[in-house]
Order: sequence, then structure tokens, then C-alpha cells
Amino acid sequence: MKALIIIRAEESRWLQSYFPDLHPAMVPICNKPLLEFFVDFAVANRCESIRIILEEPGPAVEAWFGRGERFGVEISYSDIMLNDSVDTLLAKNRAFCDQSSLMIFDGFFFIHYNKQGSDVPWQQNTDSGLLSSCPGGMVLYARDEHCQKNISAGSTSVDFALSSLQSIDDLFQLSMQILAAEPDHYVLPGYSEDKLIFIGRNVEMGEQVSLVGPLMLGDHVRLCDKTVIGPGAIIGSGSIIDRGTEIVRSLVIGSSYIGRNLTLKEKIVQGEQLISPLDGTCQNIRDHFLVSDISEETSFQLISRASNSFLALLLGTVQFTPYLVLWLLCHLQRDWQQEQRSCLLNRKGRSAQLLLVRNPRGSLSGQLFRALSLHKFPLLWAVIRGRLKLVGNRLLEDTDRNRQLLADFQSYRPGVFAYSEVENLASESLEAEVAERFYAAGRGPWHDSKIFIRLLVARLTGRINQENQDAY
Repeated sequence: MKALIIIRAEESRWLQSYFPDLHPAMVPICNKPLLEFFVDFAVANRCESIRIILEEPGPAVEAWFGRGERFGVEISYSDIMLNDSVDTLLAKNRAFCDQSSLMIFDGFFFIHYNKQGSDVPWQQNTDSGLLSSCPGGMVLYARDEHCQKNISAGSTSVDFALSSLQSIDDLFQLSMQILAAEPDHYVLPGYSEDKLIFIGRNVEMGEQVSLVGPLMLGDHVRLCDKTVIGPGAIIGSGSIIDRGTEIVRSLVIGSSYIGRNLTLKEKIVQGEQLISPLDGTCQNIRDHFLVSDISEETSFQLISRASNSFLALLLGTVQFTPYLVLWLLCHLQRDWQQEQRSCLLNRKGRSAQLLLVRNPRGSLSGQLFRALSLHKFPLLWAVIRGRLKLVGNRLLEDTDRNRQLLADFQSYRPGVFAYSEVENLASESLEAEVAERFYAAGRGPWHDSKIFIRLLVARLTGRINQENQDAY
């Protein structure tokens, strides 16, 4: 048997106002793309090949599902015009559909099933026709090529349920229902000794973190001290929940940062948006929410500047001799690049010319140069002069794109060493931006000292992927 999965843009248009950068097929249900539930259902019903038909192409879909290798099924792709009927699509995909029974998913909805159900092949005793329907779409079945031409004939008694997805509240309530009542029906991401608590890979938890099921944590989630998660919380991958925040019966879409000492209840957070699913209202929470509790006290700045200058002078004294020796060796081996570039010093657009050394890569002396962080040595003078911090936000080149980025950044203080480097995040990634905002909300002398030590240890032990880091 084969499967056609048809997702029409018109049925999911309402999603665009909430998730403009997310393809409807990839909207997360319990940290799993909606389309993946369709694929799992088709595989569970012994479909050998699946064709995904989208009205609006989405590279994210193909990047996620590929050719189906990890699902144990062959996956291909096709497109759909605005007014194409099921019959039209069957004709367009005739070569795929021929000589096989066919299951057709048409619309935008969720399909409820139980992966632990019976293995008896229901197809042998089921007539062609409508299997199930809801206001958002339907599931059809055709036993042979003749039935495909008469697909609407003869309804069946196959028992499974569809849920409409026609509003943000539908999405929210469905997620809460699956998490609380149906988690063992599907292959959901994460592991747990408690069937109501799902925890992804590489989750970090601070002290006195409280987890109350049902809840789900995605991959690479960070929960800071004294956070309370659950019941009814779904935290997407790559998210950071800052100290003292409580999240109850809420969805946090991946790569979001939640500030300190906040309480979320019956909410959806997606990046910089706070959504109330019950009434569909949405507000931008960029300034207050993402980087809350940032202090601009002058006395603190003076103390911080003095300590930064002292530490930079001390580090420069330690690094001077190895820098001079390895600088000479790298020059002799023609493994050296440096340049003057204009870099941003604050969010208001102030900039300065800084000497940037490109990471030497091709020689043993170059590898040692990187391990000792000697490519940062020329920037220490900017710290002593008060232009940079020793530990701060990632240093950005003065470009129109970066100026626009900082216009939405409440507090930007660049440093020689950056928090996102410690986390080994690609410099242009969304995860790196979230990490930078998290650092801005929690910066302080003790916090900066821990970051500095962690970074030096990571470089010396080779745990930082140099391909993910900036060149200086």
C-alpha cells in the first residue's frame, strides 16, 4: 500500500499570523512536526511508499524527512495547484499510484491512532471510500486502480479519529490533550522513567528545578535555578528558561528565551511573541520579556570596567611571550592572516577599528595558537581602553544587517570572549542569538568569570568546534 499526504495552504492559512517562518507541515505537536504523525501512521499501516504533496514548497520539510530512510519508507514529493481536486492529483501522480492500494490524507488536521493497536491488516476487509473526516479534511482509501476512479463510493467502518486544526486554540488544546492523556499512543521525542515526563537530549538543569508532569522538554534545553516546569508544559528544543520562572500549561516553541521570575500559564511563546490561545491575541514581548532585569547602573559599570581592564592586563602579560613565539612560527609557515575591521561597540551604533587575527589552521603551531586563545590577544588592548569587555556579547562587524539586529537588542556589550562560544554554537544560528540574549539578562562579574574559565578549558581540551566559531 502507498500513501498520498496532501496539505493545502488554504486550510492552514491562519497559522501564518502566528508562525510566519514555519511551514504548516512542520508546526510542532508535542515537539514533533505535524506531518511526522501522518508519516508514522502510514508506516504503521504498512505503507511502503509515501508521496508528500504541498501547495507551497518548504525546504524545511524535505530537510527533515529526506527520502524516508530513517522512517523505513520511501518518501517522494510533489506539488499542488490551488484548485486541484483529489481526482486531479490522482491523475497527476498516476505513475506513483498505479498497481497499489492507496491511502489518501487530504487537508490540515491531526489523526488520532494508537501505535500499540492491532497488527491485523484491516485493508483486506475494508471497502474503498471515506475512512474518516473532520471539518479540516478527510482520509480516503482505495483498494485498487478502479476504486481510485470512484474514490467517494462506499463508506467504511475503520475506527480512528481526526481532530480539526482551524485555530491556535485547537493547536494548544490538542497538544495538552496528547501530553496528558495520549502520550503512549505515539512515538514522541524524549525519554523518561516517568511516563508523563519526556526529556530530550543534552538538557541542563540548575539547582532546585521542579518538574511536575505531564511535561516535555526538547533537546538542548536549559533550565536555570529554581525554575518550575509543569504540569502541562511543553518546552521546544534549544530554549532557555531563566532563573525563578514558572511555566504551567503552556507551549514554548523551540529556540525561545524566557526571562527571570516570570509566570506563564495558558500561553504559547514563539520567539518574541506571547500568544493567548483562548482568544487568539498576540503581543510582541521583545523588550520586556526576552531580556528582563537588565541593570544599567553607572557604579556597577565603573567597577566592571576596572576589573575587566585589570584582568585583560594580567592575561596579556601571560600571553605575550607565547604569542610572540607562535606569531613568528605562523609567519614562517605562511599560516597567518590579520586585518583591521570596523566593529560595533554598542547598540547605538558606535564603532571602532579593531585588529582581528584569523584563526591559524594549517599547522601544529596554528593549532596551539588557537588552543591558547592567542588570536584574541590583539583585542585585549581594547579591553584595557574600555572599548570591549573581557567577557561579553559576540563581537559584530559594523554592517547594516548587524545594526538592524542590535536595534532590537536591549543591552549589547561586546567582549573578547563570548558566551555563545562556550556553548559551541554556530555564529549565524538562531540558537546563538537566543544564547546571547540569555547572557545579556544574566551578566555579572561572577557569571562572566565562570564563562571565561569554561571557555579556556574548552579551548585547551579541544571541545570547541572551530568551524562553528567566528574567525576572531
